[in-house]
Amino acid sequence: MESNSSNPYKDCLVNEERRLIDERTNVGTVEKKKIAIHMAQSNSDNHTKELDLGTKTPKPIQPILSAYPCTGLGKDRRCFQPQWYKSFTWIEYSITRNAIFCFPCRNFPTQPQKGYLFVIGYQKFRKVKEFLTAHGETNGHATNVILWNHFKQSLIEGTIKEKFVALTKSEIMPPGNAHYCSPPLQNQMLSAAGNIILKYIASEIREAGYFDVMADDTRDVSSYEQFCICVRYVDKTNTPKEFFISFEKVVDLNAESLTKTLISTLNNNSINAICVAQAYDGASVMKGHLSGVQEKYRKNHKMAIYAHCYAHKLNLVLISACKYLPQSRKTNIGENRASWRNFCQNHHSSENNDHIRSYKIPIDTLNIYL
Repeated sequence: MESNSSNPYKDCLVNEERRLIDERTNVGTVEKKKIAIHMAQSNSDNHTKELDLGTKTPKPIQPILSAYPCTGLGKDRRCFQPQWYKSFTWIEYSITRNAIFCFPCRNFPTQPQKGYLFVIGYQKFRKVKEFLTAHGETNGHATNVILWNHFKQSLIEGTIKEKFVALTKSEIMPPGNAHYCSPPLQNQMLSAAGNIILKYIASEIREAGYFDVMADDTRDVSSYEQFCICVRYVDKTNTPKEFFISFEKVVDLNAESLTKTLISTLNNNSINAICVAQAYDGASVMKGHLSGVQEKYRKNHKMAIYAHCYAHKLNLVLISACKYLPQSRKTNIGENRASWRNFCQNHHSSENNDHIRSYKIPIDTLNIYL
């Protein structure tokens, strides 16, 4: 039986370019046919040409040429611009195909390869910045970039097998065919390393004698409620330390269930020093003074006073401020961290209060939380 030999990626590209041609109302029918035939032939030749980008390398192939060949006809005639390398450091250029590829998505794909930047290359150099910006904001691209960074780190620090051999100092030589790359084995190694770290944290807490506990629940991508538990203490050098202990899957979100989960997690990790404080968010199930987690936990830890988590309070302040300042939603707080810190430290000053009143933000909203 004769199968359809058409390539879905090539067909998709040709259809898209035909659509763009139809939008050009100032081009005649004969001219449209010439352009469509030229684009179809160009893309067919482009797909059959050998790719000159190689395999996994520390960085993308980004050749600098004196001139780049152009594609398209008439007003759509464009060529590759080398300054795009600076704006999009993850792109690579194929000389043989005269096309742009995404280096992390081509070499470290987490999903089946589809689209221009994976297989045949992106050759429509008109409005290419908009296309690359949209691609760079996708979740798939972000995941592939993380894998790329891990690959570069392994080139510097060595693979898991190399690290394992170095740690054992050749006392336990693994078999020659052992690569330690299977997911179950890597999970076991990570679990073993995590247990060692938890034992070290527990020993430091016992040596310090006092600690405080922090907890909050969140829902993961699988819609399961995870109870996050952290501890904070001061070590023997008077250095405050804060560590994550574990995520605990919980079914019931009532105070009784959360308290049992909190106590059992601390006991299972041998964290049995004197607890002097507990910090949660402002939810009633956590802060309730009659039947909340903080009250139930204090039955066995009399010195564990409750404090509303300052990080959560700051988050409430920012949310409330954004309700009154629509333009603040477009502000990158990370780039203006110093300004936010200065504002929070001096929020009682008359100058800041006058600034707040100019935007009609209730002063009480900030005083409640800060």
